[in-house]
Amino acid sequence: PYLERDRYDFSFSGLKSAVRRHVETHGIDHVGAIPAIAAEFQEAVVDVLVDKLVRAANYKDCSRIALVGGVAANERLRQRLSEKADAKDLTLYIPPFSLCQDNAAMIAAAGYHYLKEGETGHLADDVYSRM
Repeated sequence: PYLERDRYDFSFSGLKSAVRRHVETHGIDHVGAIPAIAAEFQEAVVDVLVDKLVRAANYKDCSRIALVGGVAANERLRQRLSEKADAKDLTLYIPPFSLCQDNAAMIAAAGYHYLKEGETGHLADDVYSRM
């Protein structure tokens, strides 16, 4: 997920693929394995996000950072980033959970405008995450 450790971009597609391959190869014999796999996936993602944000703040000589959007609702990310910010003497801003939303409203608004113009999609349409 780090791509290049000294840069600030990241991608979780390889990690998602590794999890899928692990499950396909080893199977999940009991429900107890699912929480462990999900927890490890979350820890890997949180590690990257916290590390890259704190390093970017340090590189840009920022003393204040913010965690916003839907990802800010993740309790583990909030906890780890709070701990790291305290250790690095960074002021961290995180809105209350009620304000940590994903893009659903924005996507719905965009859909409204497309529909208003007579454009529609189909269930068979593909999804392009990089558009």
